[in-house]
Amino acid sequence: GIDTDNAQNIITLIQNLIRLHNEVIEAEIEIPTVIEKLLSDFDSASFLNVNEHNGEWFFNKEQYELLSTWILTLRFLFSNAIIDENSLEMITKTKIQLIDDAKTAGYRVEQLKELIITSFEKKKSSKKVTKNVNKHSGVTKKKMSLNKKTKNDITPKKRSVKKITKR
Repeated sequence: GIDTDNAQNIITLIQNLIRLHNEVIEAEIEIPTVIEKLLSDFDSASFLNVNEHNGEWFFNKEQYELLSTWILTLRFLFSNAIIDENSLEMITKTKIQLIDDAKTAGYRVEQLKELIITSFEKKKSSKKVTKNVNKHSGVTKKKMSLNKKTKNDITPKKRSVKKITKR
């Protein structure tokens, strides 16, 4: 069986995930925002064993890792994404990032909030650069292949159009 303290911990985890379920599963709400809300929320802070020492607020490493793992797992499950190597790798990288940020912050609440925001912003901006480079090179390839075709080679494709009517 499971001891009383462990059982209570799991119940509290589930209560937090249910209470904040919209933030946890909503893809438009970014992970840093979810983590910041959890660290600022009284009940979640209680689960994370947030405590003050010498004027600084700290949280528990193990509780944070447990909560962030469940957040990522639920977010993935509710996203209807295909489970493959890429998606599992992405979840693993995100989890490692969250844990590394907590370690770097010294498990201090305010430092973690700042670190997560800056590290995810860097990640986002590097993705945009990659996306723009790929987008640009894709357009160039399309133009090049289009220039090679003659007028007779290019025929418009028929498209089916569904009419949407209000009921």
